[in-house]
Amino acid sequence: MVETRSFFVHDDLIQTDFTYRNARGTLHEVKHSCYDYDLWSIDPPVQELFRDFPVVEEYFFDDPASLDYGEIKKAWEETGDSGICEGIVGNTYFEFLSMFRSGGAVQVILDLYDHAGYFESLQRKYIDYLTGIAEEICRRTPVEGLFLNCGSSTLTVIGPEFFMKWDIPVVAAVAEVAARHNRIFHYHLHGKGRGLLDDLMEAGITMLCPLEYPPKGDFLLREVKETYGDRLALKGGIDPFLLRDGSRAEIKRKALQSIEDAASGGGFTLGTGDGVLRETDFDAIRFLVEIAEKHGRY
Repeated sequence: MVETRSFFVHDDLIQTDFTYRNARGTLHEVKHSCYDYDLWSIDPPVQELFRDFPVVEEYFFDDPASLDYGEIKKAWEETGDSGICEGIVGNTYFEFLSMFRSGGAVQVILDLYDHAGYFESLQRKYIDYLTGIAEEICRRTPVEGLFLNCGSSTLTVIGPEFFMKWDIPVVAAVAEVAARHNRIFHYHLHGKGRGLLDDLMEAGITMLCPLEYPPKGDFLLREVKETYGDRLALKGGIDPFLLRDGSRAEIKRKALQSIEDAASGGGFTLGTGDGVLRETDFDAIRFLVEIAEKHGRY
């Protein structure tokens, strides 16, 4: 149902043109790739909502039992005793819609207000799909955890009532699968989200990242640890821009502060907020690892 054509726009940029074609119609999408980020959509496929989204439905909602989970199992085998391995279930509902809709998150907010009935029906289908994937990951692989991404579904973009209506049902459904199979449920929340944490805990998350501190986020590691530390594992503490631009003294100070704030009693993983920026000196990464190895055992 999908055809692709890739070509170099210039030495540092690749464009990929997608054509989605099935019984419900044909859609087109343009994505860009560069050295440190792959397939970022710049021209999403859903231009007219009720004409185009049925094509996405036909394309996206495969039978979870028919998908290949071999790469997840292979990743677990290669990880071995070096760490935990998680299977990525997918995105929150708001993020899923934003990925395909022309106009992105802003247009999706308007769509959800204007056409709630249509999206409530699609939400139920999406929940069934994600829980099906979660079940298959647990059944077919021995990974220790399930991972759900939130992307733009944060208080930086939407309000708490909006989050409760459209995303918490997805979180709770995947959490139920994780709990039933005794797996970690790792939720990825960028930006501001401290006001959502009580509801996320009630929904059943057991691990949270990247816990971005102000001004990018609104999480304070010590406060979150003191409030939820006996029920919630925490991951983060280091801004990737600090790792790229900061001095060794600044990186060490922040790493030691993060360990002091969140490591007591266990359940803390020192890490960067999501990833490592392209220009980061690899010696800075080694330096952070050395700090964790020296000061992070307790």
